Amino acid sequence: MIMTCGPDTHELIIGVPEEVVVITSERSNRSCDAQLAAGARIITLSHDVIRLIFYLLPLSGRISVSHVCAFWRWLAVNDSLLWTTLKGPPSIIPVLWSRAGSAAVDVSLTLWPTTIEDVLACLSAHLSRMRSLNISARGVERFVLDDEWQEMLNALRSSAPRLLRLRVDGPDIRMRGQAVFPSSALGEQGSASRLQELAVIRTTGLDLSLLPPSLTSLALGNSWADPRLTLRDLQTLFNQCPKLQNVWLSGTAQISYAELDDAPPQTVALQKLTLAGQMGSSYEDPLTQRILEYLSFRDIHSVDVYNAEADPGYGVLQDFEATSLSIYPRKYVISHYDIDVTDSRNRFRRVRSAGYVELLQFQEIWTSLVTLTISGDMSNLPRPPPPVPRLETLQIHYHRSRSWRTIDAIEPWRLDLDYDEAWHCPNLRTLEIVLGTTAEEAKKHSDKANPIELRARSIFWFVKGELPGGDVRRVFVRGDGFRVLSDQKSDEPLPFELVVDQNPCTIPMPDMEASFSGFD
Repeated sequence: MIMTCGPDTHELIIGVPEEVVVITSERSNRSCDAQLAAGARIITLSHDVIRLIFYLLPLSGRISVSHVCAFWRWLAVNDSLLWTTLKGPPSIIPVLWSRAGSAAVDVSLTLWPTTIEDVLACLSAHLSRMRSLNISARGVERFVLDDEWQEMLNALRSSAPRLLRLRVDGPDIRMRGQAVFPSSALGEQGSASRLQELAVIRTTGLDLSLLPPSLTSLALGNSWADPRLTLRDLQTLFNQCPKLQNVWLSGTAQISYAELDDAPPQTVALQKLTLAGQMGSSYEDPLTQRILEYLSFRDIHSVDVYNAEADPGYGVLQDFEATSLSIYPRKYVISHYDIDVTDSRNRFRRVRSAGYVELLQFQEIWTSLVTLTISGDMSNLPRPPPPVPRLETLQIHYHRSRSWRTIDAIEPWRLDLDYDEAWHCPNLRTLEIVLGTTAEEAKKHSDKANPIELRARSIFWFVKGELPGGDVRRVFVRGDGFRVLSDQKSDEPLPFELVVDQNPCTIPMPDMEASFSGFD
């Protein structure tokens, strides 16, 4: 199919086109017969449809289409909503401002030595038009002075009546001075008093008592700027912001057990709570579980906690009747895992850096489980897993970039351990073997690894040797990087249906590091 660049109309050519080719203004002047002779399929789209296609493009693509021909440039430049996401080098920001007209804009700015003046000018002149702002000094601490970063923060005091979302990413390393977030901008008479989302990352000085009551999402802390929260801080936060639904915290708590014993449970409207690090500072005062109890975590839809040896967080799994369980290996600690569980109401719990022995304590999870997902490269799990009387589906995930390019044996747990008893999984009917990448890697199209060979006999021996306690009837092999090899020497048919799906797959790996990646 070819979309014409000019306003002239053409006949609709019936057919099933496979690709879209942009016709330049020179080619569109040819006759239809000449274009058909060149193998073209011509269709005219309305102005609105073309603009809808433009909306699907990233900013760089929108700039490109505005230079294809005069007609497309007229369509693009005169649609202010195409230019409301301002992200890129400061040199193009003035052009984007002019194209956005008077529309509210979403702005993302990165501070560099060569962009300081441009960023300051942008904030001073246009903060009042911004609907969202993401300003970052991450990774530039060697090039930007602390007073320059403070000047950026002070610019947030300018009038911002439209600002609903604000994210401030400070430098990775503490600067010589200590830049302070201008909390006065958030007060009732402040310039950003209508905020709904606020993320103050690696930046100190946030006054919780000045947070706007309209706030629904808050992220605070990370690394050197982690706050030390008192009980009064927590009370102030939730009393000041009764609409809070999503909280991400990285910090420690300075709260005594006596304070928590005397305080009634805090009333919260939270739907999602993330505690990115341990709340207690030592073995003597583990606080994570106590704070979770104080916030009535059982009523929160999604809870994500870090499980430290000195400050355990795995208590969030207590009395949780899971229908799905995912166990992912940690990046640097072999014996620890990230645990994801959901229940029949789609409530979610994540425990990062949990030990497998700790997971075994929660029998109600295993007895209610319907789907279990584990990593195929995680052969240090004990064998066999606990009994799973309701399990119907076992998923084994392999990463596309794994070192070994041939899977001779499927080993999600330690096969060197000799057990006479078969794994108790009487309702197991489906095995899924998935090869994929994370969603972020899929967006970048970064994985160019060669295909991974999987032998059909390997599947057979895994089902026969490790899953005899079930009744596996179908095996799905998913992923565009798999090459399934049959055993030509054996005429014995497989005792299950083997289905190969070569569409690309993403693996829902959780974040390995405690860094804020945005609100869902």
